[in-house]
Amino acid sequence: TMRAFDITSDGSVTISFTHNKDNPEINAIELIDSDATPVTPGEQLWLAHRTFDGATAGAWAKKTSSIDWSRARGTFYTNGTLFYGWDTGKMYSRIFSGGSFKSAKLVNLHNLAPAYFDVANVTGMFLQGGRLYYTLRGQDRLYYRYFTFESRSVGAVQFVADGPSTGFDWGSVCGLTLAGGTLYLARANGTLWSVGWTPGLERGTPVGGSLSLVSSDAGQQWASRGMFVLNP
Repeated sequence: TMRAFDITSDGSVTISFTHNKDNPEINAIELIDSDATPVTPGEQLWLAHRTFDGATAGAWAKKTSSIDWSRARGTFYTNGTLFYGWDTGKMYSRIFSGGSFKSAKLVNLHNLAPAYFDVANVTGMFLQGGRLYYTLRGQDRLYYRYFTFESRSVGAVQFVADGPSTGFDWGSVCGLTLAGGTLYLARANGTLWSVGWTPGLERGTPVGGSLSLVSSDAGQQWASRGMFVLNP
């Protein structure tokens, strides 16, 4: 027989065995991460891009690149520069203009250990009001920390912008970006959702009850290692 169980993991899974009669035999155990972002196996030397007006998306197209974007962990674009996390736990920036990327520069994380800023498990990023907002794989919270563009410096302290009680399910995010005052988030199943966003003096907050499905078209896969918007 085969038995399947849906669970929520905090990063580890503990399995205990007991028996009522005889000694049952276990042939195999398989753990499947239902929140993992689907990506093409191996290198992904391209970026997907399309037009988007907040409701309707244009045709999906590829742009070749020498960068393996399968290793990216969240991105945001500001002042002609793309910032992105990497699977090594580091962050980088590249000037992006004329459709091409300049050389990578290391972003100062002040030697923060993963316990303080787990870049390798970031699932989405966006920048607003000098604060870098981000989500982490399997954690139902929207976090933020301060960010200074001029010095390419990330703040050492992590804050919580929104928690699990508000119903946005931040733990399943697979792509996050802010555009035109609206927050857009993708899910692992490829759907795209919008959330109202209220900027604040201390921190921005999502508008309660504003979660709305934007696109569920199977032909438009929105789940991404890094989603960002270029304003025309």
